Amino acid sequence: MSPSRKTRWPVLCRVQRVGSLLLGIAYLAVFFLAPSRVVEGALLAGWGWLAFAIAVVVTSSAALIAIGVWNRTEYLERVVLASAISYLALILAWFVAWNGNSIAEPSGLDYWVVFLPGVIGCAFGFCGRIAAAIAHVVVAGGLSLAAAVIAAGGTNVTEAFAAIWILTLLCVFEVISWAVAIGALRFDEERTAALRSTIASLPSGLRSAEERRLDAMIHDRLIATLVALRPGPVDESLIESVPSILDDLSDWSKQPATTVHQVAALEFAQRLRLFVENLDDGIDIETAVNCDPGTRFPSDVSEAIIEAIGEAIRNVHRHAGPGAACVVLCDVLDDSIAAMVVDDGVGFEPEAVSDARIGVSLGIMERMGQIDGGKGRVVSAPGSGTRVELTWSRPEARR
Repeated sequence: MSPSRKTRWPVLCRVQRVGSLLLGIAYLAVFFLAPSRVVEGALLAGWGWLAFAIAVVVTSSAALIAIGVWNRTEYLERVVLASAISYLALILAWFVAWNGNSIAEPSGLDYWVVFLPGVIGCAFGFCGRIAAAIAHVVVAGGLSLAAAVIAAGGTNVTEAFAAIWILTLLCVFEVISWAVAIGALRFDEERTAALRSTIASLPSGLRSAEERRLDAMIHDRLIATLVALRPGPVDESLIESVPSILDDLSDWSKQPATTVHQVAALEFAQRLRLFVENLDDGIDIETAVNCDPGTRFPSDVSEAIIEAIGEAIRNVHRHAGPGAACVVLCDVLDDSIAAMVVDDGVGFEPEAVSDARIGVSLGIMERMGQIDGGKGRVVSAPGSGTRVELTWSRPEARR
């Protein structure tokens, strides 16, 4: 799973991670805790087939366990599909390798017919693939049942009917695993929708007062000054008012944040993703939360970084040129946050940019400079694109 998938569906990923780990352990443990069933495979189909069976079970279970341990649920569906195909190949190989012998009362009926197909079916359910789950139980379970009946010499009819009944009931467990996964997905989607609505409203609510002040400043002073200009010599009072207006603009940008709330790492990543998508859903964004998802950060830090990224994206739209691609990268650690906005546009000479360029100086550099531990840096050259680097670290981490 890419970092963005974990950010987009955190509850679903947690369900898949735990389910994958438990299913992998159960898949492997029962296989080696039932030696009589393993021996039956060697007696009826030879040691070559048994080696193939061990390889299939060990590889499939190890892959499921690895997904759970290293939280790589983006590979779960592919691993489950590969496990299902491998198991079907194993059962089909049994018919080819069968030596013609039979066992009056085989003990592996429940294991080969019910347990292994059921584990893979539940794994399909956790992937949200209920049709594949039931199909696997029916096909793989049916083939395993046919092999078991042949292994019993065709006399174990009662147990065969019992196995069919159990396979039918097993579909209920597949539906349960699917329902858990779908429920987690819907919870994530509803939470994302609620968060999207909150994000859409919060910036305007938090910034409305200062935006009204800036509007008033521009209307009452800056525009009034421009309107007062006339052809010919400029009045000295107008010249003297310009530095005052610029000072007011600078003071406005340096107003301290009034919010003192804390934002969790995972929530910050979600806010950033939704903010970027609202600005331009064509921009690729990758967020890596390499700390406890509940790690808290000051809200003024999260807001400053998100708004600075937004200003960098707006600059891409304004200056990078048509067809320029842009990507946003963000790495969240326990004591720091690092973000980059990279584009392959026309580029520019950062040293040649005037301090009066509000987008860069006010929207990015000064915004980051106003938070304790924040820094902003612009790296660019004509024809080489632009990279905006934003970093923040906790005060205690800098000691």
